[in-house]
Parts: sequence; C-alpha cells; structure tokens
Amino acid sequence: MQPKEMEHLPLQLEKMFLELQNRIMRDVVRRIKKTGGITSTADYQLNRIQIIGNSTEFIESEIKRLSGLTDPELWEIYDTVIEKDYTRVKEIYEQVNANFTPYEDNEQMQTWAKAILSQTKHEIQNITRSMGFALDYGGKKVFTPFSEYYQKYLDRACMDIVTGAFDYNTVLRRVVKEMTASGIRTVNYASGYGNRVPVAVRRAVMTGVHQLAAQINEQVAKDLGTDTYEVTWHAGHRPSHWWGGNVYTKQELISICRLGDVDGLCGANCKHSYFAFVEGVSVRTYTPEQLREMEAKEQITRSYHGKSYNAYEAQQRQRVLETRMRKQRSDIDLLKKGKASQLDIQAAQAKYLNTLREYQGFSKKMELPEQMQRVYMDGLGRVLPGRTVKLNDKINGAKGFDRGLSGRGMEERNKVAHNLTGKYTVRDSKWSGKVVIDDKKCKKDRISGRKEWSCNILLSSKCQDRTIIHEHLHARSGSYLNPISIIKYKNIEEASVELLAREICKAEGIAFKPNKNHKVDYLYELNHRLGICESDLEFAVSLFAKSVKIRYNWLNKRVNKIIESIGISGEEREDLLEILERLEGYK
Repeated sequence: MQPKEMEHLPLQLEKMFLELQNRIMRDVVRRIKKTGGITSTADYQLNRIQIIGNSTEFIESEIKRLSGLTDPELWEIYDTVIEKDYTRVKEIYEQVNANFTPYEDNEQMQTWAKAILSQTKHEIQNITRSMGFALDYGGKKVFTPFSEYYQKYLDRACMDIVTGAFDYNTVLRRVVKEMTASGIRTVNYASGYGNRVPVAVRRAVMTGVHQLAAQINEQVAKDLGTDTYEVTWHAGHRPSHWWGGNVYTKQELISICRLGDVDGLCGANCKHSYFAFVEGVSVRTYTPEQLREMEAKEQITRSYHGKSYNAYEAQQRQRVLETRMRKQRSDIDLLKKGKASQLDIQAAQAKYLNTLREYQGFSKKMELPEQMQRVYMDGLGRVLPGRTVKLNDKINGAKGFDRGLSGRGMEERNKVAHNLTGKYTVRDSKWSGKVVIDDKKCKKDRISGRKEWSCNILLSSKCQDRTIIHEHLHARSGSYLNPISIIKYKNIEEASVELLAREICKAEGIAFKPNKNHKVDYLYELNHRLGICESDLEFAVSLFAKSVKIRYNWLNKRVNKIIESIGISGEEREDLLEILERLEGYK
C-alpha cells in the first residue's frame, strides 16, 4: 500500500473514539449543569444519586454501543489491505506464469486476516477496559478511571457549586479544561504508560495492517520466486527513514531499513511499507534520480516566526496544531453545552481562531496542504459564529451570486466544494479534476448536475452551490464502486449524499434551495423521531462515514436497536420500519 492510502485507513475508527470522548465529556457537563439550580448541600445530597449515581451504567452502555460499530470498520480496513497488496498483483502473477489464487479461495490468507482482525479487536477491547482521564497533580499526570472521576472529582465539582465555594462558571471552566487537556486516555497498568485513546486505537490498527501486509507481500514474493522488495516513499518522513523508495532483499530490509525494530520499517508511527518486486517485470515507482531530488527537497528548511523547519519537522508541527484545535473546539462545545457565560465562550472561540490562523499561516509558509479533515473529524461541526455566504464568496469576497457563472469561476467553485467536502469526511475524492458545463445535456437529462463514471463532474451553468457539493460527495462515496455494483445501494447513496450536502451548507452558512428528494426526507424523519444522533449534521457525517456497502445495514441496526431499547411497538413501529425499508435497494 502507498503511504497516503495507509495513513487514511484508521481515521474512521479514530473518529468513532473521538465521538465517544465527546459523549462522555458532554455527559459530565450535563451532570454539572443539573447542580446549577441547587442552592443547598442538603438538596444536593438528596439529588446526588440522580446526578452522579448512574454514571457506571452510562459509560458501559457507550462502550457497548461503540463495540458493535467497530467490527465492520475493521473488516473494511483489512479488506482494503488485501485489495491493495494482493488482488492488484494478479497481473504480475500472470506475467511470470505463477498461479494466482483469488482471496475468496485462498484459505491461508483468510486465516491470516481473521487472526489479525481478532488480535486487533482484542487490543481495542483492552483499551476500552482501561479508560479514564489524566489529571494534573502538581505538574504530574495521574491516570484516573472514569468510575473514580465521576464519584470523586465530579462530586467535588458539584459540591463546590452548591456550597458556594466557587461560582458555576468557574467550576465549569475548570472541569472543561481538565477534561479537554487530557482527552480520554488508556493506561497499561503493568507499565503505567498511558496514551490518548484515539492514538492507541490507531496504533493497534496500524500494527495489524503492517502484520497483514507483511504476510501477504512475503507470500507474494515466494509465489513469484523473488527475494527483493520495493519500499514505499513519502514526503515528510523521519530523517532516519532515508531508505524509502529503494529496492532491497529481505535481509537488507532488516539490516538497512531495520524491519522489526520499533523505530524502523513498519515500526511505531511508520507510514512506509514494502511489496514484492520482480526484476525485469516490476517497474520502480521512482527512479534513483527522482529519489535524490525528492530527498534533497526534504532537507530544505523554511523559517516561521524565527524558527526553521525541515519537511518532517513542519509536518510534526502541523499535527501539534491540529491536536490543539481539536482540544479548543471541545472547549467551545462543552462551554456551550454547559450554558457558560458568553464571555467564557467568546474567549474560547478567540483562542481557537488564533490557532486556526496560525495553522493556516504556518501551512502556507511551509508549502504544506492544510489537513483540516484531521480537525473536523471530531464531529463537532461549526464552533465559530458564521455568516451566510456563497461558494464564490469564499473565493473572491463577491456579494452576489452570478447564476451564469462559468469557466474559471465554475472551476474555482468546484475546487472550493472539493476542499469543503474533505472537511466532513476522511475518505479521499475520486474526482478527476475536470468540470464539464453542458446546459443542453443537463436540460435533456432533467438534471442540474451529475458525477460521471469518468469522475468528471457535469453541471448546468445555473446550478446552485448545493448541487456542486452534492456531486463532490458522490466522488467521495459511490465512486468507490463500479456502475453495476452501486445500483443496489442507489437509495441510501442518494439520500445520505443529499443529507450531508444540505447539512454542510447549513454548517458553512451557504444558502441553498432544497430539491424534491423524498429519500433524504426519510433520513431526517428517522433522526428526528428516534434521536439516532444529537444533530442532523452529526447524523449526516456519521452515516456518510460508512462505506456504501455497509451504510444501510449500519442504519438498519441503529434504528432497530433504538426501537427495541425505548419499546416502540404497534403502528408506530411499523411506520418507522416502513420508512427505513424505503431507503434500501434502488426502487
């Protein structure tokens, strides 16, 4: 697998654990908020059971809910590894007259995949069993399990409010700060070492990915009768990983690239991988000359505010700023949920805005693409006050909207839409980069836009911004399937794409006129009646995050689980299931 492909694999699982983090921290704030109207210690003691008493059940239910969602995501990850590292080499097998066994018939490879999946699931389960907050005691971080945090530290915070020791806003600020500074953490009790849960989950997934990829590629090398491998190369690599892009024997992978070492090839946080290389058949990704040029660029340093950064250091600084922004966005969200004073909320927003501007300025100076999808995968949506704008407003500050905008203007609107959709999903776009403006064809087909199977985007010159966003979302979703296989997922694909397109417009302040789409109305109704997610935006992002193949099944399970849990029966139950059924298939 190429580094960029590998880097994106665990992002959806990371996102799921960030959502768990948000739910837990919001729950803490909700409980603190309940003490706002309590004026005496005696009243608090009477209400303490209601405020704090069911915390264990809440945490357990959230972990159980999450556990049911991780299995399909893990299978999708390992299916991708198999597709990239095995299925794609079928052509080379044919060139050297080797026998290629399709994965579905390859029992050995299936056994590997199941074993590594089971191992990863076990590691993630261990992570969920040892979660809590890392609290600051005299400059030292002390791991505190959730049960202890709720029963001891949350109780103390509530008592501070009801006794008048501190006012509500002071306590809320303190609790929010200590939670977001920590994030939910996991700890290895044997070593005492802890880490943020999304980081630990990412490491567990990537360990499995590297293991499966290694087993596949070494088997492929054996089948092809070669002992040579090409190592992938990527920009922003660690200086010690200078060996990327070259071809090595298995022994050289160990002696030169330090395969098997924690800081070597496929070690901790390494994005490199290796795959079988057949002399005379395989073609190197980069020539030696290209590698020398790329490595020379890696050594170039650029200055920002008096400090110099090479490519690796610049990327690390980007990650630090992204983590800071996620923390600051959580601050804003929790203060809003807790009904903090407007001054406190505005102060938190100002900090986030300053970091965002620093991130933008730094990325521009370092000539690095912004990766705000890493920030927005927190699922919190817009946290800053917005205004109603058009896509072309984002480009040139224009006040109006030119319905006849075409040519360069339309291309720019599509570039904006492409970047904008990337904020709300970690899935790469298949868009070709080409926009076709054809009013006659659009009129004939009775459409305002369409993502073609060439991955060009066909548009009417009079299309609205929502249409452009809609088609770019298709490029990040249905385009991963072929025209035949997508048919049976047509309803859920159209509905989920339109839902997210509308919610992006709302979140970004982009005016739009809704089209007539009964399928998306069904999604809105399900979320409003069942509360699948706290907001339509969260629902849209969560649903779209699933691959097209599992999207309907995920929704089906969520709907049925909620129906059972709250005891809906009779006509109402049948009505909800009928709505759900209309989203299946292609009729």
